[in-house]
Amino acid sequence: DLALAENAKTEPVSPKKAAPFEGRFATLWGVTDIVQLGGRLYALSPSLDDPASMAIELEIVDDTTLKRVGGSKFGSRGEHLQFHFSKSGKVRKVTGGHTMLPIDKFKLPERVTRPERT
Repeated sequence: DLALAENAKTEPVSPKKAAPFEGRFATLWGVTDIVQLGGRLYALSPSLDDPASMAIELEIVDDTTLKRVGGSKFGSRGEHLQFHFSKSGKVRKVTGGHTMLPIDKFKLPERVTRPERT
């Protein structure tokens, strides 16, 4: 997407460096895709009509951490996403604000309840 490239805040990285972070992750609140576009990593919401319109640019901090450098100023810009990898190199979970699991590992709870008010 040309608009993403024009507004990029990070330098492009090699596909090999970005690959460990890419994937589809889920929480109780929805699904997030972390994808490489034009050599940069972005978090996208695949349920949107135009996922690229709300893409959040991500910067590689180190081998296990991304930082949100794009998105709304009212969002979680600056937040770190910590990737937890298995010994085989697959993502077990992503933490930062909330916990995301790889889509194939995510299961909805049988029942979602609201906390009791005190």
